[in-house]
Amino acid sequence: MAVKLEASSIKRFRGLSIDEKPGRPVETASADGIAIDIESFGVGSEFIEDDTGHRYRWNGSWPWVRQEQTIEALFAELSTQMSEMTDILRVIQAATATQANGAFGAAIPTGR
Repeated sequence: MAVKLEASSIKRFRGLSIDEKPGRPVETASADGIAIDIESFGVGSEFIEDDTGHRYRWNGSWPWVRQEQTIEALFAELSTQMSEMTDILRVIQAATATQANGAFGAAIPTGR
């Protein structure tokens, strides 16, 4: 099968979360004076919110669909898991130290 170029109508937009995304079915131009023909960008076009990092995909009709896995969401999840693992490691280290010193029954620190 030959390779075909399909992305000629796919566009990439950037703006703030408070900005109106292109493609809203209205008859007037957008607030910044830029009128965008809905037909000028294709399914798969992307809008990135610079202030939040959220990404949206155009599926051919309003509204845009938010993509759930942005890098920020992945970093937040990873940070939470690392924090929990650090807490568990501290408990294990405290328990091991307590047993090594023969001081069974001593309080095990759980905080940071």
